[in-house]
Amino acid sequence: MHLRMDDTNPEKEDAYFATMIEQMVQWLGFDYDHHVYHASNYFETMFTLACKMIEADLAYVDFTPKENEHEAHPGGTLTSAGKRSEDANNTSSWHLAQFAAMRSGVFADGHCVLRAKRDMSSGNMNLRDPVLYRIKHTQHPRDYLKVLEGLLTADMIYIFDSHG
Repeated sequence: MHLRMDDTNPEKEDAYFATMIEQMVQWLGFDYDHHVYHASNYFETMFTLACKMIEADLAYVDFTPKENEHEAHPGGTLTSAGKRSEDANNTSSWHLAQFAAMRSGVFADGHCVLRAKRDMSSGNMNLRDPVLYRIKHTQHPRDYLKVLEGLLTADMIYIFDSHG
């Protein structure tokens, strides 16, 4: 058995709770044989994959202010397509440079996000250019400063844990 901790949001993580979860799982009689995995183990891999998505024109850095997001590129309705951000039209090299700047802490929290380029007419509005990374200047419980918060990582982490 593997025990997997999704610790991608440092504001909601606490080392105490992670330790308590491990102890409770053992108390319940499950043996994970010290196979404890944390999403944060894969931050570098996820960052590299995000860069590859940008290079393949599958992701872009969006600077649309959150308060103007619905006016600038509205998500549409169930029957009408949403509008993609104008930032998506920049070159992949521009997006790679902006994503690196996001990671290095150049921008303030919430200043920009990395979005996946998806079908803006999808019937599932959550799949219309979803946010993959956002900026959070927060100390992570596993003792490092976390600037990028990865979202939608659960599926990737499952793949890494089961094939790594």
